[in-house]
Amino acid sequence: MVPASSLIFTMLLLLAQPVLNFVLNEAEKPLREHCSRRHTKAGKKNSYLWTLEDYPSVYIFGSIHQPFTSVWPRIPRNVKKAFKSSKKIYFEIDLTSSKYLLSIMKCQYLPYGQTLMDVLPPSVFNKLQNYLQHVQSQIPEWLNENEIKDKAENPDKVFKDMTKNWQRKRPIWILLQLASFNKESLQSRSIPALDLYMFIKGRKARKSIGHLESPEERCGLNNMNSTQAIIYLDEMLTKYNHTSYQPAKSNLTYHYVCGNLSNYVFSSKVNIKTSTQTSRLQTLRNFEDSLTKQLFLRRNKQMARKIIQEIKFERKRKNRRIFFTIGAGHLVGKGNIIELLKSKGFKPRHILATDSLRSQQKMNDPENKRRKLKSNTRKKKKVVKQSYPTLITSTYLETEQVTEERITLNVHHRSFPLNLGVHTGCNIFMTFFLSFIPRIVIY
Repeated sequence: MVPASSLIFTMLLLLAQPVLNFVLNEAEKPLREHCSRRHTKAGKKNSYLWTLEDYPSVYIFGSIHQPFTSVWPRIPRNVKKAFKSSKKIYFEIDLTSSKYLLSIMKCQYLPYGQTLMDVLPPSVFNKLQNYLQHVQSQIPEWLNENEIKDKAENPDKVFKDMTKNWQRKRPIWILLQLASFNKESLQSRSIPALDLYMFIKGRKARKSIGHLESPEERCGLNNMNSTQAIIYLDEMLTKYNHTSYQPAKSNLTYHYVCGNLSNYVFSSKVNIKTSTQTSRLQTLRNFEDSLTKQLFLRRNKQMARKIIQEIKFERKRKNRRIFFTIGAGHLVGKGNIIELLKSKGFKPRHILATDSLRSQQKMNDPENKRRKLKSNTRKKKKVVKQSYPTLITSTYLETEQVTEERITLNVHHRSFPLNLGVHTGCNIFMTFFLSFIPRIVIY
């Protein structure tokens, strides 16, 4: 009898195939845009890949929560090679656990029995309703302009999916979700974000997968001042409901590839009217500072501690290559993860887009030297019986043909055991489910 999980998996693949075929073809198209010389030296692309000189088998990569079709073709080749050669990959959250993901969703809700109508002033609640009605009225037009749709969609159903349980959510989460109520987000909602795409590639390659944050750490935004959050929400809704307001097209991808991401991310604050009262203006600024601390500084410290723990743990496992995928906003700006690792005695080294990984691994990896020494010792003792190595050697990985643009990878090798299990219907469902979660800039 065919397992139910296999049937679910097959059905999901059939349903998703038209969209996947489109986005994969888009991802492999040659680039048309080029970086401007005024943004980068000699017009070269940015790079968000680091290694540690004292732990050269460790890679730290800065990702963005944008559709992978607009980002993956622009990722430097050495990033893709480092990702492919790594045995274990880490993401901010646990993408393999439905319980974990549901915990994150649950923490966004108000205490049982409460709704937004109970916690928001009537004027703010009415503004929110008006804005959602405006969004709903725009959805038919946005859907008609969607190039990747493979069938007609019901605008009312799309709106219902976008705003599901919105009256039960905390103001801070509604505030963040507002950023996804636009044409760009709606039209790309079925395309996995870059980090989710890399997760899918890692699963297909049967890599070990880890995460850096617990649900409680991820939900730390609930500790922010709710009064300030409501005032800030009111200010944003006033801006959104203005008849002349037109949401600017996101330049995040361009700044990620070519520009100054730090300035773009940390200067994108609400445009406050000059007529705003001084006391209210100070409240808004205080909230922005608190939001930066919660979204970045606090989480930077938590993730840096976790990275150090994982590096030390992996060091005991014959130093297999590991790859951390983290929001790029956590690797730039004040108090970023790279600075925190430096403060703990590590020696991060930025890998430029044009750098080669091969020479770095051969020259710097002390574990490779120890392996060679052990190998020479065995030869001297004339050991006849030889077993397969427990890990794929760096030589094998470096000579393997690199075809990173394709979602199907083949890095499985009989010389080492894999204990990842297989995809279940639940895991596949959660993978596609995550692609519909609003993308909040670098968060």
